[in-house]
Order: sequence, then C-alpha cells, then structure tokens
Amino acid sequence: LLSAFPGVSPDWDLDCSVCLNIFSDPVMLSCGHNFCRVCIGNVLDTQDGAGVYTCPECRAEFTERPALQRNIKLCNIAEQFSLQSGQTAAAILCVYCVQAPVPAVKTCVQCETSLCDLHLAAHNQSLEHSLTELTVFMENKKCPVHNEAFKYYCTQDAVCVCVSCCLAGEHKKHDVELLTEVKVPEIQTVNEDLILVNLYSGLTDIMMDLKKSSCVLDLTLDIKTAHRNVALSHDLKTANLSEIMLSYPETAERFVMYAQVLSNESFSTGRHYFELEFIEKGRCDVGVTYPSIERDDDKSGLGENKKSWCLIRYEDGIDLSYIHNCEENEILNDSPVQRVGVYVDYDAGRLSFYHLGGRIRHLHTFTTTFTEPLHAMFHVDSNAWIRIRL
Repeated sequence: LLSAFPGVSPDWDLDCSVCLNIFSDPVMLSCGHNFCRVCIGNVLDTQDGAGVYTCPECRAEFTERPALQRNIKLCNIAEQFSLQSGQTAAAILCVYCVQAPVPAVKTCVQCETSLCDLHLAAHNQSLEHSLTELTVFMENKKCPVHNEAFKYYCTQDAVCVCVSCCLAGEHKKHDVELLTEVKVPEIQTVNEDLILVNLYSGLTDIMMDLKKSSCVLDLTLDIKTAHRNVALSHDLKTANLSEIMLSYPETAERFVMYAQVLSNESFSTGRHYFELEFIEKGRCDVGVTYPSIERDDDKSGLGENKKSWCLIRYEDGIDLSYIHNCEENEILNDSPVQRVGVYVDYDAGRLSFYHLGGRIRHLHTFTTTFTEPLHAMFHVDSNAWIRIRL
C-alpha cells in the first residue's frame, strides 16, 4: 500500500516503536525519530526528575525536556495508510459511546470529534456541520488562514476554500462551487481528501444515553480544601469568590495560591457524570484532578500541571479554552456558556465537557490514562460563582 503514495519509500515504517501501532499524531525529536505524541509524552513523563531525557530509539540524551515537532507529512501518510488498509487507529473512537469503546466512522470538522454509525443519526438537529472521512488531523480539513471548515471548491485556482476566503479573502469574486455538488479533482498529495457532506448537529439523545449509563454524581464541596477566599454555601453546592479572607482552620489539604476547591467525592473506576451552572459573566474553571495535586505553589492551579485537566470559561461568558500541564488551546465558541456537563470514563481514560444550553454541544474530550483517584475541582475569579446541579 505504501507504493500508492508518491515519494514514499516502501521501506518506511509507519509503526510507533513504543506502542507498536500505526502512528497517531506523530511528532519528531531533534534526533530525527518519530513517535505518537501520547506515547513519547508518557515516556518523557517517566523521565522527569532523572536529570536527563533519552530517545527510546537511539538513546540520544537531552538535558532539558525535548521539544516535540509535529511531522505533518508522516501524519498524512499514516492517516491515509490506516484508512486504505482498512485499519483504524486505536485512538479514533466515537467520543459519545459510553457503553464500550466503538470505532468512529466519520469526523465532524466543526466539533473536531469522531462519531460511530449509531451516533451519526443523532448528529442532525440544529447546527449545520460538515463531516469528513475519519481523521485525527483536523488541520487538513480546515482553512489554514481562517481556521474554518472547507465549504467550497474554487474552480479558478483548483483549491478548497472556506466561507471567509470567498467573502473577504484572496478568493473573493472567484467562481466557487459547493463541495457537496462538485467532484474535486484527484490531488496527488495525501492530505487533500476534502469532499465534505453537510448535516445538522444535535446531541440531546446522546446526552440522555450518557446519563443513563453513568453514575450521576451528587457532588459536594470539600471545605477542608477551599482557599480562604472561596466561600461555600451551606449545602456545599455553590462556591464564589469572597472579598475577605475567611477564617477556615489550617489544613494540609487547603489551597493556598489559587481560589480553588475540590469535591468531597472521588472515584477510581467506572463512568461518572455531573453538571454545573456558572454565573452569566466571570471566569469559572472546572475539571478533575488527582488528590496529590500541589496546594501552595504556582503549579497548583487547575490545568497548570500534569495532575489536572481543565475547561476555562472566561470573563465574557463566551470565550473558552481547555488546558492540561500548562498547554492551553482555544475552543471556538460564539454563544454564552452557563451550564456545563462533565463526563468521565475513568477506565477508558476519557474526560468530556458539554455545553448544556438551548443546543447541547460537545466542547472537548481529553484522552489519557488515569493513575490516581479523581476529584472534581473548581476555580472561581472575581464576581463569579459555580453551582453544582443534580
């Protein structure tokens, strides 16, 4: 099959030497060796504190944690090879299947998530989204200038373009056709599989299935962990930022640096779900963490370390991002977010966030391997509050 790719040697090895599967989001070390991003990240995590990092392939040594450079060409080749050989990378699972991991069959460009056959039927209610062939490399399906899904084919320049390209970009006034109505000429590079299909998006049925198959958590806030500027309601369901320091007793579990609090409840197996309500405007952070998270240094913030995963809703109530180990990424959003659902499949290593507004929308899914019990964790900023809902 490798012979089908121009310029690619049949001797190329598309298997990661760590997991022995076809590369998933391959990255390269400065020594030239490639690994799945998750695989090499886990290897480097085990080397933290050893004073030196080494390449699993050639044992090259690095005095500082090496930078990971994404290998775009290898990404494209590995993806297409997986599809054409009938193999699907293990990481490409339907993010909405909660009973068991199920291979996805299509990827939604806007949601940046992959769905199985069953959940494609529920992805059809309110927002017009675009589906593409199964992929974990969304950069190939979006306009690199405007970060929007490709919707049209410019017949003048023979390229796929987004709406902004047509309205105000370099393809303004060019002749274009909908991708759903034109057969795009076969392109020799392996990253141009851009025939997209329009459909409507809706997750109501999915969320009902999710709740039925999960343990819906009746969370309460742990006053022993609350920062002295975090005020808790009598029922331990609401947290808000206090302008004065509260007279909480000193405990080893209490957060000192940031206005944060943990849940009393924790879990180390199974599927769990809880919902939150935010104030209309004001920064609110929600996520999960290991109980071993630091309490009194600049790495104790939710998402600012390897032990916690976080969704950030910023002051305007609209801007969103997700963060883990100080790596923050924006979530495209244009509507206020005041209710959020959080779903954790501990054994599968998946943490998902959903916007529970008039239209339910998947926001982001973290995938990892959990190694300690998990607590829910919350952060509030000035004039903000978070309330746990049943």
